[in-house]
Amino acid sequence: MKRLLSFACLMVFSGATRADIIYVNAAAAGAQTGTSWADAFADLQDGLAVAKAGDEIWVAGGKYYPGAAGQRDRSFRIPDGVKLYGGFQGDERSPNQRDWLRCRSRLTGNIGDAQRRKDNTQRIIEAIRVDEGTLIDGFVIQNAFNERDAPLGRGGGAYVENSGMTISNCRIRRNYAGGGGGMWIQSSQPMIVNCSFIKNTGRGISSNDSHPYIQGCQFDRNYTHSDGAGLGLFNGSTATVTSTLFFSNVSDNDGGAYFGLDAATFVDCVFMGNSCRSWGGAIDQFLGPLTMVNCSVYGNSTRWAGGVYAQRECTLINSIFWGNRDQRGNTEAAQIDFYHNQPIISNTLVEGWTGRWGGEGNFDGNPKWVDAKNGNLRLRHNSPCIDAGTDDAVTEPFDLDGNPRILGQRVDIGAYENLCADVTDLSAQRVEATKDGGGGGGGGGARCVGQSDGDGLCEPGEDCCIVATVSVNTATLPAGSTVRVVFTPLDENGKPELDPCCATRECGPEVRCPIVRKARIDALGAGAATLRGCGGGSWRVCVEGCGESFCREVECP
Repeated sequence: MKRLLSFACLMVFSGATRADIIYVNAAAAGAQTGTSWADAFADLQDGLAVAKAGDEIWVAGGKYYPGAAGQRDRSFRIPDGVKLYGGFQGDERSPNQRDWLRCRSRLTGNIGDAQRRKDNTQRIIEAIRVDEGTLIDGFVIQNAFNERDAPLGRGGGAYVENSGMTISNCRIRRNYAGGGGGMWIQSSQPMIVNCSFIKNTGRGISSNDSHPYIQGCQFDRNYTHSDGAGLGLFNGSTATVTSTLFFSNVSDNDGGAYFGLDAATFVDCVFMGNSCRSWGGAIDQFLGPLTMVNCSVYGNSTRWAGGVYAQRECTLINSIFWGNRDQRGNTEAAQIDFYHNQPIISNTLVEGWTGRWGGEGNFDGNPKWVDAKNGNLRLRHNSPCIDAGTDDAVTEPFDLDGNPRILGQRVDIGAYENLCADVTDLSAQRVEATKDGGGGGGGGGARCVGQSDGDGLCEPGEDCCIVATVSVNTATLPAGSTVRVVFTPLDENGKPELDPCCATRECGPEVRCPIVRKARIDALGAGAATLRGCGGGSWRVCVEGCGESFCREVECP
């Protein structure tokens, strides 16, 4: 995913032709001219009012409202050619210096009673007739309530019409509309990169006569009483979706995660835990061709075809359909089903595969995911999906983790490439913390920050860390790749100490839970991952999914 973000940043910044920078900070106390952080506008609407094509608006963390209480029809109207960047602390000199994940610029529709939704803003953002030079980047867009009839009732979090803009690094959540609770796209070709659509009602995205490109996004727990709770394509809309997650979306009709009336392509995507009441627990392709390459579809459910239901041309390559269910159980038809059409299926694992649909390289079997029950669909080192795909279908250079898409002899099946064969060594050691983090022996994932006496020994009463160093074959796994390292607490008998609260992430600070950290590989073929504050007791440190040969045990005082 980091690779995708790097791509998005390059795409966003490389073409900027800066004119003026307009500063906005909800906590501003200066002259409010928008000419500097010291004299920033306090109201985003003031910044939008003076912005012209080529300008950038830098927005500090805080809450921003489209209007005052009762002004429900006011929106943030985005001018053509203007770039909006959120996530600033308020002293940066470049968008590259901000941290939009921690310093959140919230565009919120909660303009009235905080305990009620029906007095909220109807649409938070409107972007109408803006071109590809227009950008919204680094915002939380939340709490719209648009109960109006169509067409005004389309779009809650965002409404995009006749536009080719980019929306990136945004969290669009808890919005309501009759269609497009998260976003309505009308007659447009937007790029949507590294965004999440969470708990929107009326779909995460509704696309009408449009052609969105969606990359590195997440659709999580969206709902619709109609079709396609995560993404719906209607009236000539097509879409290309890459490296995107669809989790736990619910539709009262067809297509729990996705419903389409025209062509759609999904590459390196995961569909898990989605459901609906009728056809296609994850996907219902009602009209138009459906193409899925290197996707993983698991744990989706409905009455008919828990995984994918397609009524027109359908191509499934290098993908996994397993553990989906319908009223017939976990049969082949519960994974994939088709209406009077002959699909093209190759190099794909289908639970209950009978061979009735033909194709080459298809098979049944357990994909041996790392931890499917808890949402981890990466492959273990002994998975039959490793090197089982066809390279001819690969169109994206990276998998869902941002690692090279082809490792080993051939591409793997599913959304993630297994890299165990490229790992050469794992070491793990206790490290005494220091105030500057230097005790970890390096920067990035190896930093170990805390209080200690500085004697280099990890002793009782001091802050200590476990630093795991992963070595890889640089001829096959290049610098910038990431290796996941799992730190698991052990009980007094050397068994994994797994409190039930760990699964729900509701444990108190006294409970030790398994933790995953990423080791980013450097030019020398090594990367470090750090468990901070390891506390007392033993820990098992493993390269995720790579077996006992890449596990170590470390004792913390």
